[in-house]
Amino acid sequence: MSDTNPDLAAQEVDDELRRDEMNRLWKKYGKFVIGGAVGIVLAVGGTQLYKYQVRSTQESNSAKFSGAMEKAEADGADAAAIWSAVAPELDAGYAALAELRAASALAAAGKAEAAIAAYDALAASTDGDIILREYAQLRAGLLVVDKTGDLDGARSRFTVLAVAEKPWYYSAVEQLAFLDMKQGDTETAYERFATLADDAGTPQSIGTRARNFRDMLERQLPQNNLTSPEDAAPTQPESSHEG
Repeated sequence: MSDTNPDLAAQEVDDELRRDEMNRLWKKYGKFVIGGAVGIVLAVGGTQLYKYQVRSTQESNSAKFSGAMEKAEADGADAAAIWSAVAPELDAGYAALAELRAASALAAAGKAEAAIAAYDALAASTDGDIILREYAQLRAGLLVVDKTGDLDGARSRFTVLAVAEKPWYYSAVEQLAFLDMKQGDTETAYERFATLADDAGTPQSIGTRARNFRDMLERQLPQNNLTSPEDAAPTQPESSHEG
C-alpha cells in the first residue's frame, strides 16, 4: 500500500475503503483460509478418492472395508481404532484409505498431534497410490496450521506438493499463498494467486478464489511491484562497436 498520498484525509478514506474491501472478501472467503482449510481440498479430492476406491475389484478388501465403515459409523464407536485395526488386513490401496480415515477420525476427536503423525506416516510410506499418500501430506499440512500454528512446518509439507504435474499441485500452491498472506509476504502471495488465476488447468473453485485474492492484493501493492514474469523482458546488454 502506498504511503505517498499528501492528502491525509483522502488517504484515510482510501485506507478505509481498502479495509472494507478486505473485510468483505474475508467474510466471503475467510472460511477457506488456513484455519479450517481442510474443506478446501475435499471438493477437489473427493472425486479422485471416490474413483480410486471404486476402481478396486477385490471383493475381500471391499467387504472388510465396508464392514469397518459400518462399525466406525455406529454411535459411540472408536472410529480411529476401528480403521487402524483393519488397515493391516487390507491391500495397499484399501489400507491407505483406511489409514486416511483413521487419521481423520483422530482429528475429529480432537487428537491433532496423533492425527498429524498418522497423516505423516502415510505420506512417508511407499505403499499405496501416490494420490493418497500426497493427499495425506496435504491434510497434515492443513492440520498443522489449524491446530499447532507451526507455519514453517506446514510450508515444508505444501512446498513438496507444489510442483507442476503433482496431483495436489493447485491446492498446495493455494495454501502456500495463504501462508504468505498470514506471514506478511503480500507480494509472493499475489504472485501465487496470479499464477493460479492465469492457469487454465486450475480447478474452478480454486481459480475463483485465486482471482478474488489476486484482485484484492493488487489494490494493496504499489503498481511497480506487480510486473508478471511474462511481462519482464530480459535486459539486453548494450553492444559496443570498436572503431
